[in-house]
Amino acid sequence: MTEQHGQEPTEAEFWNSPIVRGHEPNLVDNYDSVPISLAEASRPDPMDLVVLLHWRFRRKDGQSLTSSAIWASMTEQGKLEGDGTPVTLASVQAAMDRLAADGILPTGGAA
Repeated sequence: MTEQHGQEPTEAEFWNSPIVRGHEPNLVDNYDSVPISLAEASRPDPMDLVVLLHWRFRRKDGQSLTSSAIWASMTEQGKLEGDGTPVTLASVQAAMDRLAADGILPTGGAA
């Protein structure tokens, strides 16, 4: 990391700074986006992020937010576990439970 203005950023400033792409105009049309924080994107289990993204896009589109509905859409898209096997309903439910326990999703997943 290079110094900016003569001093290094603190660890909190580094990890909480926004990611900005240079030389691009601000996009006004955010129709296809959902919010995701660095903490959410940096979860220890990658399945958490995949399930969270599915959940947020489904909520935005007014679709069912149950673990079985998310699992069904993930299997339709051919999503795989880390070991290359098809994603299971149990792993989707476990991810939703972890996300709910950390206050990222409402308890039970649906809201």
